[in-house]
Amino acid sequence: MHFTCACCAGDKATPASTYSLPDRTGADGSTAQMSYPLAECVECGHVQAHPPPSAIDLERYYSTSFWQSHGVDGDGIDGDWHANLTSSSGLWERYRRAERQARYLVDTAALSREARIIDLGSGLSPFLYHCRRLGLGDLAALEPDPAICSYLDGHGIETYPTMLETFIERHDIEPFDAMVISHTVEHLADPHTVISGLARHLRPGGFLYIDVPHRDDRLPYHEGLHLHFFGAQSMARLLGRCGLAVEASEVDKLRARDRAARNVLYFTYGRSFGGRGGVSGKGKLEFLHRHVWRPAARLLGLRINIFVSNEDLRVIARP
Repeated sequence: MHFTCACCAGDKATPASTYSLPDRTGADGSTAQMSYPLAECVECGHVQAHPPPSAIDLERYYSTSFWQSHGVDGDGIDGDWHANLTSSSGLWERYRRAERQARYLVDTAALSREARIIDLGSGLSPFLYHCRRLGLGDLAALEPDPAICSYLDGHGIETYPTMLETFIERHDIEPFDAMVISHTVEHLADPHTVISGLARHLRPGGFLYIDVPHRDDRLPYHEGLHLHFFGAQSMARLLGRCGLAVEASEVDKLRARDRAARNVLYFTYGRSFGGRGGVSGKGKLEFLHRHVWRPAARLLGLRINIFVSNEDLRVIARP
């Protein structure tokens, strides 16, 4: 099968590894499995699924609702925004990550209170929750789930209940000062088309903020259905092809104590889950996370997550 790099459009690659995800059980009791080969671009080092899983396999694997698996009923969301954002340990870790993202943008990109901001692929958008707490008011969200959009509408968030691929083709949308796409680009079949389209919706002087796991194909266990595995170089090549220049870029660096704690967690995952990963914030694990892990992590000063990635690549880019 012909290879084309999603970042630099190079056509030469070497086999990298096989990416395997935990089995998922659907509402009908059927089991969905997911495993696919990865290839590394010779020119820019980008790693991507090659060949990628079929649309049918992706739909089957995605059939298990993310929000329902984290204790949120997507068919009828109500109640306090903060309570919904922190109702499970997985959501709590995403909430804390979003707080760091919002503060990073305020400090690094000097966002003004009047900035028009959109969270792309928002879910319940802990990011916009923190933006509001920081005094930012012109907030929007793109989220395909109409129930989640209705909920965010009720909290004064302008919503777009559509897919990214549809959104980028619209010409009736007021442009944005900041477009935030967090932990989404790694899932896209065609990141070049989507990011190029998003860039057209930026105001003069506006920027795109991207947050992705940093080369998580190298980890022993996997949770997310990722088709792309970015490093700083490959991300810069992709953005350059999309007409964007990197203004700021950073990768999380784990300290020795964090790496040691992570290795202990990986060992525990391997022993408890048969080397397949597949943990969720429910039952005993939820209790242990709330009452054992969080206090211990605070006491030891650890910066390790269990349900979300620990090493992310953050990039701010402008046309």
